[in-house]
Amino acid sequence: MKVASPPFDSLAVREMYDLWEMAFGPDIAPDITFDPLSGAEKNANDFRVYRVFIADQLGATAIVVTPIALPELGALGEVATHPEFRNRGLASGLCEQLLEDFQCQGGEAMFLGTVNPNAARIYERFGWSHIPDTKLMVNLAGNETPNEFLKSYFTDQDTPKAKVGEATSRIPIIPLIVSPHSWSVLDANVSIFSPRVESQASCLGLYNRYQALRNESRGDWFTLVADSGKVLGISSAVHVEGKRFQVDGFCHESYAGMFGELIQAAISWCSDQGATQIIARLSSMDEEKQSLFESVGFHEQRLDGTFEHGNQKVDAVVYLLG
Repeated sequence: MKVASPPFDSLAVREMYDLWEMAFGPDIAPDITFDPLSGAEKNANDFRVYRVFIADQLGATAIVVTPIALPELGALGEVATHPEFRNRGLASGLCEQLLEDFQCQGGEAMFLGTVNPNAARIYERFGWSHIPDTKLMVNLAGNETPNEFLKSYFTDQDTPKAKVGEATSRIPIIPLIVSPHSWSVLDANVSIFSPRVESQASCLGLYNRYQALRNESRGDWFTLVADSGKVLGISSAVHVEGKRFQVDGFCHESYAGMFGELIQAAISWCSDQGATQIIARLSSMDEEKQSLFESVGFHEQRLDGTFEHGNQKVDAVVYLLG
């Protein structure tokens, strides 16, 4: 077993990507992209890449990502075994070692996402628990249930501030998104819904959804961050057409009073791009969210299609700023 951190050279990255394509299939993109593997996030996150080689051939991988400013959190991804070396316990051995390393270094909660029930049963044997209403699991160093951990995690966070979304939020957005929410549509710009209406399956891929807005020049995103580094809310802005832009966002329910500052960050970005019309597309079910948008100057304009989550279709309502 080898444990290493970025930067990796292009040959090593290509070797990992080839393994992941064989393990996951060509239609499933890895959650860990080339940039962090080349060292682009070295000041934001600690990436630990666990690998097993058999006769100089890459046999299995697993990657743990931990925020440098919030080392009690972690996320596990790219757990994969070469088809020729399956049923040898390679991935299980990696997971056992990485979990021990994480907890020895003060780690408290490690998240992962899986839609594979066989894999989930293996993770259960190593102490992972299912997060209710999601396809995510968490391994907790303490004796709390996942919901108890999520409740205590967000308690008493001082002086949160809205700021541009950064790589430092790659992991801290996970507990925010999988926490219980009373709103049904959390962020229409990136198709993120409350777990109570649609089971969240993504873990490390959540950050990629937001960062893609910036990387693809479609928009930008912002976070409400406490002094501790915990993310308490997210907002986003996207270009619709011409000088028309759309904003959306959500907060943890304990910090709804900060929603105005958070959504204003997205509005200001739109204004800086020369927007002449700024809209929000909200679920007709989310009356509290509608009221918060009204409090910052939006007003209801018209119905606009539906949101589909699970087996439900819910009317979408367009709100216009000004």
